[in-house]
Amino acid sequence: MFSLISVAVQAQGVAQRSGWEGWPFSGVGSPWVAGAARLLFVLLVFVGIAWVLRLLFGPGGRLRPDEFGTGHIDERKLKKTEAKVLRQRWKDGELSDDDYDAALKALWKDDV
Repeated sequence: MFSLISVAVQAQGVAQRSGWEGWPFSGVGSPWVAGAARLLFVLLVFVGIAWVLRLLFGPGGRLRPDEFGTGHIDERKLKKTEAKVLRQRWKDGELSDDDYDAALKALWKDDV
């Protein structure tokens, strides 16, 4: 038991003398700056991983399965465009309030 503790203390002493205790930002100045640099480094690593995964598996990604299609996005954009046209026609006075409401309900009836 005593030998394990002495080995741990010796290893800790070697790490402190080697300069690796603050890696990769051990010579950056104050401890606050070094801590912020470490945090920024970790954040950049996670953002990089997320970006690569988005490229590979996001909409239109090379490794995205076909069953995860994006056809619903185009359909939603088309419905939004039709709703804008209906609203403009209503503003111009071409549609009454009741006709406008009925047309909107018919347009969005399938969406939950």
